Amino acid sequence: MKGEPYNVTSSSKARASGDEAGWYVRRSEHTDGTFDEFWEKLGRNKAINAKDIRLLYYCMLTTDCYLATFLKQISPTQSIWTLHYHLIPPVSDRIFTVLQATHLEGGEHGTPREGRVISGPVDVSEDAEMKAKERKGVKGRYVSVLRLREGIDGGALEWMMATSSTPGGSIPQFITERTMSSQTFKDVPHFTRWLKEVNGKPSTEAKAGAEAPAGNGAHPMTEPVTS
Repeated sequence: MKGEPYNVTSSSKARASGDEAGWYVRRSEHTDGTFDEFWEKLGRNKAINAKDIRLLYYCMLTTDCYLATFLKQISPTQSIWTLHYHLIPPVSDRIFTVLQATHLEGGEHGTPREGRVISGPVDVSEDAEMKAKERKGVKGRYVSVLRLREGIDGGALEWMMATSSTPGGSIPQFITERTMSSQTFKDVPHFTRWLKEVNGKPSTEAKAGAEAPAGNGAHPMTEPVTS
């Protein structure tokens, strides 16, 4: 799958025998945002902005469903969060408790910077303090690997993400996976438009949308709720 204006490409790897879920990968290029702007939202505040970039795609079943709760700071680059999704009854709420680790390198002597964010499931049931903060719901499992790479000599910023998730409980895995590819594709204009609105600048996607026919599938962004 490929699309403009961010040269978005996506691919997937089907679930193999013994796997909980398949993998979905997306790559895009950006010239209307700086590395610092992207890293601030994706690298430093990824958990609280996860709603807006729709990391857990079956959350699209409803709106205003996201709540990120900070549990513990392990180190300057590692933290634990619980992500809560309120779904439309009779579907039970879902929670994803994850460890997020970030790494930033480059920038010396003019070398391009590269940042990575890795998120994976973690069990906090044996930690009384974190367990008390963890919200109620059916536990799902979520893994993602995100990479931002600064362009060379003013070239395009590269944003890549690979993700795999399972909702847990009685939601069939195929319901999650049948929309993953298209939603990862749509995340790029959703996030970029929100980023530009936050920074008060028009985005490439917004400019293109001004000339596009109505009903192009764009969704307005909302501010994340945190506690």
